[in-house]
Amino acid sequence: MSEQLFYLQDSRSCVGTNVLFWRKDGCGYGTNLDELEVYTLAEAQSHHDGRDSDIPLLKSLVDELSIIAVDHQVLPESGTIDPSDEYVIQRKGCWNGNDIRFISYYGNTYEYSKAAVLTREEAEELFSDTKRFAIFSKAEIDKISRRTFQVENIDKRLMIKKPGIKLAKPKRVRLTTGKTRGNCPDCGRLTWDYNPYENAYCSKHKPYM
Repeated sequence: MSEQLFYLQDSRSCVGTNVLFWRKDGCGYGTNLDELEVYTLAEAQSHHDGRDSDIPLLKSLVDELSIIAVDHQVLPESGTIDPSDEYVIQRKGCWNGNDIRFISYYGNTYEYSKAAVLTREEAEELFSDTKRFAIFSKAEIDKISRRTFQVENIDKRLMIKKPGIKLAKPKRVRLTTGKTRGNCPDCGRLTWDYNPYENAYCSKHKPYM
């Protein structure tokens, strides 16, 4: 059996529904699966033990459930001529994190592989409203599309526990009332009060107001 490999999720936040992972060589976090560091079971467990917000997820299942999406930060110019006369349509004003929304044959989608592919004539006839739509060369969008993984597809049993990762127990958060400890000026009994600069009277010796 081949060794199981993992990606390392930063569980503190997502970009839209896209899961953030550690990139290669420790170069921060990202959503592009092809830019991620890959860890062995021992390496993944060690990283998690050192910082419990970094969660190992089984690489094979993440890859299997990934989708293709397009980040608006690297979009080319719209209206570029496509050599194969194939075009995709962005629905403006709709976002999943940084990812753009496409017109599909059945409505709208953030999954680029489901985007409708039209000829230029069809695209200009159906989606001429430039305030609502942008027409892109499919060949250009193909160059910048990337694989991402959605947070709702995390399966803790299959991606974490079954492969052998032992998750750290959640740390207990100690709640604070904002009060500070002191002693009653009359009897010395321990008291708690919001004013850190005065010793509060206990209930027995509290003076009348």
